[in-house]
Amino acid sequence: MTAQDAKPPEGSAEPAPCPKCELLDQVTAVPEVYAASTSAEEAIYAAKTIATNKNQPPEARTAARARLRETRPPAVPSRALAPRPPAAGPLPAFGLFIFGLIAATLAILGNHKDPAATTPTTGFTLHSTTFAVVSALLAALCLIFMIRALVRNHRIAVGLSAAEAVWRCGWYCGRCTIIYFQPGQEPPGAIPGRFLMPGEFRRLVWQSGGYLRG
Repeated sequence: MTAQDAKPPEGSAEPAPCPKCELLDQVTAVPEVYAASTSAEEAIYAAKTIATNKNQPPEARTAARARLRETRPPAVPSRALAPRPPAAGPLPAFGLFIFGLIAATLAILGNHKDPAATTPTTGFTLHSTTFAVVSALLAALCLIFMIRALVRNHRIAVGLSAAEAVWRCGWYCGRCTIIYFQPGQEPPGAIPGRFLMPGEFRRLVWQSGGYLRG
């Protein structure tokens, strides 16, 4: 069975009981737990931002502090159930690459000795050469990081559908803080009847997408 085939049975009203506590009352589909955790984390972050901002009106800060007291942190962080790693941003590396390239070019151009000059320029030449070399190395490193980020993002985009196929099959037990699959619906790499901790489940999902090391 491939990762794409690992889907819960159509029309199934509820999953099998948790293999650890053998109950169903706190069992929820992983995508629902992930969505709830993400929503709670965003609400907490927004409330903290307002509550700690002295430029906000006192009423807004008081209301934000009240929301913080009322909002419970998620039982499992959203990052522990994420179906994919965060995307790498190539733009900062691209900006540094352009800066290093321009700096190296200017240093090289400024390093040409004027034939009409009579004053020795050995010190200036040495410093300009050093600056040009350092700038060129910076540009080369930034180019490498930029290419790696683009390759990593492409790998994630290609494997996301396979990873989500496994991710959608997981069931989370809030009492036992474990994740398991429906009997007979285990994806490749999962041991039938064995439950997983959130970190193990995420590893299996990312392996299914082919971007575990991405």
